[in-house]
Order: sequence, then structure tokens, then C-alpha cells
Amino acid sequence: MKFRDALWLFGVPAHENDTHVGGWVRHRKEDDPNNFPSTGSSMTPAEAALFLDIPNVVMVCCDGIPSPFSQYADKYLYSFLPMDRVMWSSTGSAGYRDGREEDYVISKHEEYKNLCGCYMDDPLPMFWTYPEEQRSKMAKEFVSGIRKKLDTCSRHMDIVITWYPHEALKDDGDIYEDIDGVAIYTWNALNLEKIDSVIEAAKKTFPGKKIYLGAYLYDYERSCPLTIEQMEFQCEKGKKWLLDGTIEGMIFVTNAVMAPGMQNDIWLRNWIAENKDIELPR
Repeated sequence: MKFRDALWLFGVPAHENDTHVGGWVRHRKEDDPNNFPSTGSSMTPAEAALFLDIPNVVMVCCDGIPSPFSQYADKYLYSFLPMDRVMWSSTGSAGYRDGREEDYVISKHEEYKNLCGCYMDDPLPMFWTYPEEQRSKMAKEFVSGIRKKLDTCSRHMDIVITWYPHEALKDDGDIYEDIDGVAIYTWNALNLEKIDSVIEAAKKTFPGKKIYLGAYLYDYERSCPLTIEQMEFQCEKGKKWLLDGTIEGMIFVTNAVMAPGMQNDIWLRNWIAENKDIELPR
């Protein structure tokens, strides 16, 4: 297995983050090297994966787009045919859920052999209004129900969740007993220096589960692109952990902040090209 094989793109509909990035554009400093286009980012997940030379994609639905069983969803799956592996949204951004996500994956997994599982982004918002004890029980049953549905497929389908340490619950390990992997993210880039302790916390909370390092190109907490130094820091950490087997893969977020004039995607493209043929010890 080569380094490139462990890389994933966190895919969202084109223009999904234009509002986030637009706020930074209006207040960015004159010496900022980035120059986001006024038309926003029209980069689709498949285009971004091609640009970066990433072979795997997580397709995350945002505000119900693309809806399961819609032509829009089918067109995304079709665009991913050249990809090695695809995970489809089970819960989307901010926890949005249509309710037919697993049914869609089940209906498409024979036609699309690269479909390998479901991704739960922001998996718990729908339960936040309940008391913690009740919330945990409901969340566990929810995840178990997804597992049972996916187990009707003719091959195993992974379940991978987004996990933020600042939102962690003491019984996360029990809630997510039926998942296969966890993707950890540092929401505020200024906290990247704490990433070693976050990895250790994930290993302790989810023993035996696959761990993915989520790597942002844009800091949504502070509304600005990550600096090249921050990008290099998190990417080199991921490289080290891939080489020693600590993590299963890296997930880069996201196509909707990639556009002509931005520096992070160019730097990341070059970094992947430099490292893609490194053999991983598994």
C-alpha cells in the first residue's frame, strides 16, 4: 500500500463554503497571499480529487444536498467511478439527515463497486436537546440501526464518524460501539499543537477502531485559510502516523475552499506528489 492510497477528500457540493470564505475575503489583510475569486469556489469533489491526485472521497451532504435517490446524488456517484473508494453521507453537515441514506447506499452498492461505507458527519446534533443519559441511549440505538441496515449489503460497509475532542462525551466509546472508524479534526487551527494528545484520546476512547486524521485547509473557527506552516505541521504529523501505523488515513477538507488564487491547495498538491509513492508498512 502506498501513501497516496491512504488519502481521502472530504467532498461537499461546489460553492458550499462561499459564505464562510467570503467573510474572510472582506476583511483579509493586504499582505495575505491568498486571493479567493469573487465567484467563489466552483470546484466539485471529483475535480478536487483529480487536482490533488487523491483516490478516495467522502461525499458529505449539506442541508440535504444531494438528496438520496435524486439525480443529483446519482450524478455524484457517477463522477466518482474512477475513484478507488467512496463513503456516502449517513448524517450530513450539522447532522442533517433525510432518513433514506443507508437505503440509497444499499440500492447502489452493487452498481458502484467502490462504495465502501457511510460517513457520519456531526452525528449527534439531533440528540443535543435531550438530557445526556437519554441522549447517549438514543444515539447508540441510532448508530446500531445504521449498522444493521448496512449489514444487509453483500459486502462489509464501514461506518466512520467525525469526532471533535471539544464535543466528546464520556460514553462515546459505548455510543459508537458499532462503528469502524473515527476521523478527528482540529476545529481551530491554533490548537494544532495539541494534536498529539487528541490522537491519544481517540485511541483510548475508540480502542481497536480505525483512526483518520482530518486536515482542514480553512479555519472555520477563525474564518481564514490555514497558513502554509500550519498545513505543513498537520500534514507531516499525518505522514508520521501513517508510517508508524497510528492512523488509517488522512481526510482533507474540502473542495469548496479550493479555487484559483488560494495557496493551500497548491501546496497540498505538491506535498502529495512528493510523498505519494512512499510504501506504507501494511
